[in-house]
Amino acid sequence: MSIGKYFENGLGLEAIGTYNKYKEGKIVDNQVNDTMISYYAADLRVSYDLNKILGETGFFDPYVGLGLGYTDANNQGRSALMLQ
Repeated sequence: MSIGKYFENGLGLEAIGTYNKYKEGKIVDNQVNDTMISYYAADLRVSYDLNKILGETGFFDPYVGLGLGYTDANNQGRSALMLQ
């Protein structure tokens, strides 16, 4: 699931979340699951539309983005920094 907002000044904000399950027998973290386990992730991202600097580019919409993420799989939490 994702929700976002784009502002006229070129700034964009987005929140992204997911919830899934790994089936029994899947390999996660180099181990075979003996039971079904839950997996979830949440990300926050800020982006900026480079057309505000470069001028209108037609069909091509360049942007830069920076985000933070958190994932929990196999009861092991992980964080991430994303640069796009």
